[in-house]
Amino acid sequence: MNLYKVTITRFVVAQDERAAQDLAVANHNPLDVEKVERPETLSEIPEAWRTCQPYGGAPVMTVEQYLISHIAATPEYTEFCVQPFKVVNGNAERTSIYDPQAEFGVYARYGNGLAVHLADFQFWIQADTFKRRIERARQMQRNVVIPLRSASGAFVAEDAHLEAQYEDQVCGWLVE
Repeated sequence: MNLYKVTITRFVVAQDERAAQDLAVANHNPLDVEKVERPETLSEIPEAWRTCQPYGGAPVMTVEQYLISHIAATPEYTEFCVQPFKVVNGNAERTSIYDPQAEFGVYARYGNGLAVHLADFQFWIQADTFKRRIERARQMQRNVVIPLRSASGAFVAEDAHLEAQYEDQVCGWLVE
């Protein structure tokens, strides 16, 4: 399943904004759809919508989680990184992580070294957490666990790094 942003334009006549919103939601006219597009970056999703559940999606997944899953599944991206920057005279310039004016961008790199901008955050920890969520989703998509039984009948992990990942989660090393 893919995440899509559907832009809808409606004109309604109502007494106030609340009544206009209620009227617009009540009438699902398919001709109101202005465009349908796949969001590729977090900046394409309004902040208030990031934690909402999209129509037609799994009830436990948010819009942001669907985007992270999509980014993680993009095979052209070879790695993800966080880069500090600050805006000077309307242009973004690289800066130090310790610069008090620094903001933090998350980028996906292609194999040829080029990068695509995915998201901006005010704090490094937010950017790093977003990057780690993408990396974790990618790892989980690539590692399908087939449980094996040991001689004692207990289930064991097929892969040593999966056991280490489980230990990191239990110890709190992995942040989501």
